[in-house]
Amino acid sequence: MQKSINKGRVPWAVRMRGRSAAAAVLGALASGSGWAQPAASAATGQPSAISQAPPVVPPPSSALPPAGAAPAPPVAPIPQLPGPATAFGALTMQITLADALGLAERNNALLQAAAARQDGAVAAGVTARQLPNPEVEVHAGPIRPRGLGGPDGNAWGVALAQPLDHAGVREARARISDSAADAAEANVRAVRRALYARVKLGFFQVLQRQEQLRLAEEELGALQQIRDRVNLRVQLGEAPRLDLIRADTEVLNARRNRDSAALRVEQARG
Repeated sequence: MQKSINKGRVPWAVRMRGRSAAAAVLGALASGSGWAQPAASAATGQPSAISQAPPVVPPPSSALPPAGAAPAPPVAPIPQLPGPATAFGALTMQITLADALGLAERNNALLQAAAARQDGAVAAGVTARQLPNPEVEVHAGPIRPRGLGGPDGNAWGVALAQPLDHAGVREARARISDSAADAAEANVRAVRRALYARVKLGFFQVLQRQEQLRLAEEELGALQQIRDRVNLRVQLGEAPRLDLIRADTEVLNARRNRDSAALRVEQARG
């Protein structure tokens, strides 16, 4: 009875002998346990069992392909989605925090306007300490008499005037200009500090998003390796296809998380 059963159905260990040695080694690595080399027993002539605890249960005879049939096609690989380098653009320039602060200070319009107002206040302070400019007037023109015997001809005149400040007016004007210059300088410092705060916040947010992207890519790589091992075990018949479907789902979720992290990096850079 046992002999007829063995003739009607090929034992699992005999099927394993028909596979390549490389597939058997990869299957051992994927399952995490070692395989025993299948060999025929010298005493009984039966193939040796696989040294694995618990032993692998062979698939039913209905699942085995008939003799002479074409081998089953391999399991299709998981579809590849575009990575961050193609979907969102690769990083082409690296800058330090000092470089970012320098670029922001040279190209910020608010800071440039505040610096211009400070220069104007300083110039106004220099002008306030100077004496008023003298005034010179020159008059020239014809003279027409209104009555008989009056003078007739051309007339001209020159007038020179020097304004004089009251006591303490120039000193007060200088103090006012100095206060305006100090206020303009304080405004420049405030604008610069606010600009630096925004730049530093954006810079470290980009670093945080980049680190999250790196972790997402590492997670995707690890799940892809697990998926490949599960795929190999499914091809060898050691695991059900449901495990491969679960692994594909995990890889797709990890790839979606990676793409979301790459998008957040681009948004933080913008």
